[in-house]
Amino acid sequence: LETKIDGKLWRPALKGLNIKLGPNASICFDTERLRMAVGWTGGFVKLPADRDGLQGVPQINGDIAFHTTMSPGWASPKGGWTELNPPVKNGNDVYSSGPLPRDWAKWRGHYSHGDKVILSYTVGASTVLECSGFDQGVFTRQFEITRSPSKSQMSLLVCEVPGAITVVEKGAATLEKDGRITKVAVLGAGVELGALDGRITAQIKSLLPTSQFVVGIWSGSKEETRQIEIFSKSKTNLPELSEMIKGGPPKWGKTIITRGRLGLASGPYVVDTITIPEENPWKSWLRCSGFDFFKHGTSAAVSSVTGDIWIVSGINDDLTELKWRRFATGLFQPLGLKIVNGKIHVLGRDQITRLHDLNQDGEADFYENFNNDISISNHYHEFCL
Repeated sequence: LETKIDGKLWRPALKGLNIKLGPNASICFDTERLRMAVGWTGGFVKLPADRDGLQGVPQINGDIAFHTTMSPGWASPKGGWTELNPPVKNGNDVYSSGPLPRDWAKWRGHYSHGDKVILSYTVGASTVLECSGFDQGVFTRQFEITRSPSKSQMSLLVCEVPGAITVVEKGAATLEKDGRITKVAVLGAGVELGALDGRITAQIKSLLPTSQFVVGIWSGSKEETRQIEIFSKSKTNLPELSEMIKGGPPKWGKTIITRGRLGLASGPYVVDTITIPEENPWKSWLRCSGFDFFKHGTSAAVSSVTGDIWIVSGINDDLTELKWRRFATGLFQPLGLKIVNGKIHVLGRDQITRLHDLNQDGEADFYENFNNDISISNHYHEFCL
């Protein structure tokens, strides 16, 4: 993902999970540094305009509301924000040697529940669930944190504006630069905002076993601060995130039927064709990049380089009724797939993802990070085979 800030090319994250928060707002979460990289309004992402949509880097399609630099999203449990092997910039190119150390923070994966995405990761020995939203011009980050027995300190980077004037008063933190305001407020007890050198942070002071709170982020002119003031006075009645990670309702329940073609050639080598559902309700462009059979041999999982995983059944002697179900989507250019102990593992440019259907409805609910230690740069040719 890339865009321009003050006329300069800027890349929010090398391994980023882009999430739509409705028709007019989106975010990108950095799964290596566990930080909210950028939030924007107006659209989602614009893919490269070449024939296959792969020769280049997707662009932010809209106006940036807030962002952070490519640095840790949480302070180290040992204190401090400096990592030993940070991403390296060389001109317009950025190279990462891998994610933060596991004893600092670790990306676990994300849950899908209806139109919500719940992020899951650890900071030190504490576990974090996080879900973003957008309401009346305010970006929200809902947290549910299960603290470690050691009660190690936890400090969250919320947003930053280099060179901005920083102010903290009346439970809110403000960044001001060139007539533009970025304001942050918190709903929930046990969280204290801080602002220093153009950065707004949140310190989790609560010693309760589980902490729940919501951070609101708003950006605009001085005359338009009413939205964040409304947020600051609101009383949220949000569902507990721990109740949303048990399996959500199906999103693509429709089964697509195709008819295969048996090979008619004689001889020792004959090719049968499993016909893909090129016409489907979601206009998913299937470009098969990997597959594996389930153990009984009559069904298989198929990945598409555009990010989908489909399951096809009815693979038998006549192929007259092939049943296709969309199982997962949003993966980062998957080019390999393997079924291990009945679980689908997918190799993408960001990680090996293990997919879990938690409620057995035929769709993946948990996209688990099996391993994301691979290093990466912004070069679009850097495919992972």
